[in-house]
Amino acid sequence: MKKILMVTAMLTFALAASAQFYLGGSVGVSTNTVRFQGEHSTLATYGIVPEMGYNISNVFAVGVAVGVKYTVPGEEDDYTTWDVSPYFRTTFANVRSMKFFVDLSPCYQKYTNNTTDISADGFGFSVNPGFRVNLTDKLEFLGRTSIFSYQKLSRKGYKTTNTQFAIPSVAQLGLQYNF
Repeated sequence: MKKILMVTAMLTFALAASAQFYLGGSVGVSTNTVRFQGEHSTLATYGIVPEMGYNISNVFAVGVAVGVKYTVPGEEDDYTTWDVSPYFRTTFANVRSMKFFVDLSPCYQKYTNNTTDISADGFGFSVNPGFRVNLTDKLEFLGRTSIFSYQKLSRKGYKTTNTQFAIPSVAQLGLQYNF
């Protein structure tokens, strides 16, 4: 047992010494116009999304983002969304101090109507291209959007599916600190 514990501790210290971890976060804004039976309304969403990850190499990274979003749908009730999104990131181009990447991200979402306390659970998948700009050796500016998202929501007696393809349906800006 002691040998297994020692090997685990040595592997943990070796991974930490390679300084491949990063912490970051972003703030985002999105708008969406919904048309239904000849009427339309615009939804405005504001969010904050902290994230952490691990750079496997200069090309590949894995991470997880946990965010909260607040949506104001015009005259209707507003709602809050909690979101947990693990992601796989691949960097496909480097131009001087700028890196271009794509995140592939499944997600779990919990929607809660702030007025009626009705909630729904959702699962989804999104494709999020973005860029990182080196500000210093450790700090990067991050920009990301979503070009495709699929969401399926369900609550007791009610199910809905939402598929979006839009440029940009979401815009996020933030910072990333590399250890």
